[in-house]
Amino acid sequence: MQAFSSYRFCGFFIICSCITYVAIGQLYDVPRIYSINIQTDIQFRFATTLISSRVANPANYSQETVFDVILPGEAFISNFTLEIDGTIYPGIVKDKDEAKKEYEKAKKKGKTTGLVSQKPRDTRTFKVKVSVAAFSKSSFNLTYQELLKRVKGVYEHKVFINPGYPVDDIKISVAIQESRDLTRLTVPPIKSLNELLTDDEDFTENDLAVITRPTKRSAYIQYSPSRNDQSTEGLSGQFIVQYDIDRSLNGGDVLVVNGYFVHFFAPDILKAIPKDVLFVIDRSGSMFGRKIEQLKRRDQKNHQQILKNIERKNEGEIPIFSLAFGNDADWSLMKKIAIQNGGVARKIYEDSDSALQISGFYDELSVTLLNNVTVKYLGDSVEKQSLTESEFKNYFRGSELVVAGKLTDTGARTINMEVLSNSAEGSLVLTGDKDLNYIDVSEAGNLMELSDFQTITEKTWAYLTIKQLLNRATGELNKTAVDIMKSKAKALSLQYGFVTPLTSMVVTKPELVPNEWRPPTTTTTPKPTTTRAYRRYGSGGGGYGGGGGGDPHYMIRIKNMEHPICFDVQSKDGEVHNIITDPRNKITINTQIISGLMGTDGEPKTYIGEVSIKMAHHILVITTSAIIFDTKMFPWTEKKLKHFGGHEFVLSEDGLLLTIRFKFGAEILIRRHVHKPSDTRANYLNIYVKHEDTFSKRTTGLIGQFVNGFKHIYLRKLFKDKSGETMAKLQVKEGEKFPSIRENADHAKGGVTRQRISARLIQRSEIVEKGTEMCWIVHKKFIDSLIGSREAFLKDDFIDIE
Repeated sequence: MQAFSSYRFCGFFIICSCITYVAIGQLYDVPRIYSINIQTDIQFRFATTLISSRVANPANYSQETVFDVILPGEAFISNFTLEIDGTIYPGIVKDKDEAKKEYEKAKKKGKTTGLVSQKPRDTRTFKVKVSVAAFSKSSFNLTYQELLKRVKGVYEHKVFINPGYPVDDIKISVAIQESRDLTRLTVPPIKSLNELLTDDEDFTENDLAVITRPTKRSAYIQYSPSRNDQSTEGLSGQFIVQYDIDRSLNGGDVLVVNGYFVHFFAPDILKAIPKDVLFVIDRSGSMFGRKIEQLKRRDQKNHQQILKNIERKNEGEIPIFSLAFGNDADWSLMKKIAIQNGGVARKIYEDSDSALQISGFYDELSVTLLNNVTVKYLGDSVEKQSLTESEFKNYFRGSELVVAGKLTDTGARTINMEVLSNSAEGSLVLTGDKDLNYIDVSEAGNLMELSDFQTITEKTWAYLTIKQLLNRATGELNKTAVDIMKSKAKALSLQYGFVTPLTSMVVTKPELVPNEWRPPTTTTTPKPTTTRAYRRYGSGGGGYGGGGGGDPHYMIRIKNMEHPICFDVQSKDGEVHNIITDPRNKITINTQIISGLMGTDGEPKTYIGEVSIKMAHHILVITTSAIIFDTKMFPWTEKKLKHFGGHEFVLSEDGLLLTIRFKFGAEILIRRHVHKPSDTRANYLNIYVKHEDTFSKRTTGLIGQFVNGFKHIYLRKLFKDKSGETMAKLQVKEGEKFPSIRENADHAKGGVTRQRISARLIQRSEIVEKGTEMCWIVHKKFIDSLIGSREAFLKDDFIDIE
């Protein structure tokens, strides 16, 4: 099957494999497909395909039907529903492991469920399990989306179909709406599933396919084979549509809709750039049998070291294109090498057409028309951080470059751009013209009504961003950077409802149990207390609201108290603490705990090793060695980091202090502490919050709970202990939002909880201003009374994408 899932195809392959049950010597009927309807709506290269399949179960018990769905390598499933007894149950995109558990739980109860998940060993194959209830019919509806790639001068859409038996109702329809006139449109005859490549080009047409042309830029193809047109094994093969559009030598086509844009660049250039091609052939153990004889002595075997060696030697200057020949070839390594060095990897399957597979791959890349292509969007009309890849090493004949992004002005209809590149005749600069290059959407139709045209650019942007994040994560060597890329890709997958390698989609028929208790439909929200949260007013625009550092210890400022409160939090290596979560401002700040040298009590000392800050559209991770913004890594000495999404970076000259000024007023200060390589002490971070009262009243977290109006601290009494040290009696008062259930708590009316704690006045280092400051240190036995249960602030994930 793999030989027919080339990455450039937009295809669908469905095999119905039904479980057969034998009981008391009788062979029971299995579920059967009685209707298949496949519709594809292609708008400006973005293809939305809906597969509707109806299945009937004649047995008196539930049975499972397993579908293997082979999709193009670039496609994402975007919707999956079951229709049961006239009711539609939509799928929900979730974390892959969570969706798997939910499916298995529902299946054990005999309920109708469906799960869509990506097979880990073949990223082009999706498995869909549907449990059909007794004597019932279910409609299986799967939608996937893909941006079609132009390869060898043509866009190709493929549908693989093989139900295994004749089906009375089969229909395939494809609608195309493009930015320019269609110059080529062909529908070849159905090809067999196992058809190999040949040297001869097939110019025949599919006689059963009906093509209509509403306009020069649109087309509608319909294919409806009758039962007589199918063999005794049913319809089995590949339905193919190929097309291309008019080309010219300019800056390409730009589609602008609702604050997002997609830029298609494929200029008509005749003269190729001379090139040198170096073939490097693996002659290792994987090249046995029909391949080259094994060498007696191996090369380096460690993958990480191989990648590091190539990265160091090549420095990204020469594109590397990798071929993995046969199933036993190291496909993972080949893919990483190609991605890391600006190339493309391709699997070559061992068969009689292997030579044609290799030559076909070479043909795609053999003619370079432009290199060092840089697409620039002038002025501030585009959010630079939103751009997908806009720099390309090469533009090959018959291909197309695509860039997408967000506009700063959602009402804008055009953007200023220029494309810089090198051609065979020297430097080439192409610009955009609003009359020639911007797609006129006034005549854009939606023949299928499968997708919302108003969201087409946004969906394309999200699709490209996710694909490129996953691609870069494959070639990245730094684990933290990989985690960030995958987390951002997962967040976008969940936001836009895409099933990717990081997510799955589950749909389950709900079931109500008679007389089961259910929560009331309305709830009462407690009124917040009237006392303001802490704040110290003074010179310099106010003091630091709160922060943490080594041990880690924290310091918070309290209104009407001269000195702040400080306390230590007993932690373990690897723990993640949620410091601040502000849902209104869409800010989440977490810290990762590390351990260092042993303390005086024999326990390992703990510190803050990393800080993650998740904003609405960005993820920032600060470590002691680097600052990672989304997928890009910067040193602490970086001077280019200044603005992102309305927020601001400020790095100190010595590269030890980072200040983040949020656009709503709050500031986060992070100071790093680094030692010489010979020093055994741990490097760690301090984090402080400034102008904390600008966070919303919905803010939670270890520090955030003191700014939301539900927790207050009062100074009740000052006194001297027997040793003459200054002591204080403090009262912690909190409302129902953070209920405290502790033995020594006094519970007043209205759900308000009061805690009494003691503190001692000590002198502690003020890390940010490099001085000392007096603070009220709270003994560890009172920590729970001060901050609540520490489990409430522990997180499973360092980078929060919920």
